[in-house]
Amino acid sequence: MFRIHKVFDVTTPTNRQLLSQVQAMLRVQFNALSEKDIAKLPAQLANPLKYRFRSILLVAEDGDNTVRGFAMLLHAPDLEFCYLDYICAGRGETGGGVGGALYARVREEAFQLGVIGIFLECLPDDPALSPDTSIAAHHLSLQGKVALLDIDYHHGNGAQNIFYRRKDVYTVSLHGHPRYSYPYFSGFDDEKGEGEGKGYNLNYPLVEGLKGEQYRKTLTQALDRIRKFKPQFLVLALGLDTAKGDPTGSFQLLARDFHENGRMIGNMRLPTLVVQEGGYKTQTLGINARHFFTGLWAGIHNTSPHTPGQGRIS
Repeated sequence: MFRIHKVFDVTTPTNRQLLSQVQAMLRVQFNALSEKDIAKLPAQLANPLKYRFRSILLVAEDGDNTVRGFAMLLHAPDLEFCYLDYICAGRGETGGGVGGALYARVREEAFQLGVIGIFLECLPDDPALSPDTSIAAHHLSLQGKVALLDIDYHHGNGAQNIFYRRKDVYTVSLHGHPRYSYPYFSGFDDEKGEGEGKGYNLNYPLVEGLKGEQYRKTLTQALDRIRKFKPQFLVLALGLDTAKGDPTGSFQLLARDFHENGRMIGNMRLPTLVVQEGGYKTQTLGINARHFFTGLWAGIHNTSPHTPGQGRIS
């Protein structure tokens, strides 16, 4: 048996004990998470203005104040949405109903808040099962400078956060403007990095209904900036949700546009790792992917005066 309740703050000894268990669970279940992010949980609960969200911590615990799972929900009242930051059942609790009960409680909380929906990203617990662009970029950065180009319709807020204070990975993202596109709170053009990473994060928030020719004008600018960075590797987050008719986006790209985008990127002639991300119109998903990779191959193997060398695709 267990119960689920909110932890509003850390003013009482019981709440401090529960939060300490939550932090310990984060260290085990999300072992790639930085200690800084784990340590800030009490401040997130206490100071929503600083962190731009109201943080709601839901804890599943038994009668002895032992945490069996938790969920962290971020509420943005001005945007009328909630973001599910974490949901986690403890070791040995999987399949025991804790995770399902927590998710049901999260949905109930969101309904009571009157938001338009709950937004979340989901990856397996095992990093080896998660072909993530950020993991790839980090490992490649041990061998030389890396450019991470994200052409998914939605801003790559995760990669931006990871490399925001680093200058060895240049993050560039073309995406729907956060005024109207998920994740809404990041992806603005004034987000340029901090500390050593100042100037090494570049966002191109784009207008709704963008067509292929307009998109390529911005892509040309992005590729020029990447050339100036002179990376040894390119990691590409390939989002096919920029296609016309995709249910999650508003862009109007056609198969021929994906071919041309691929050709332009291939013409960089860099060793290139492609990780496929979004793309939800199943009727054209395969067609657009084939056109992109055909264009990428043509760009790599077509002689060009811009950048010498030979690229590889994996």
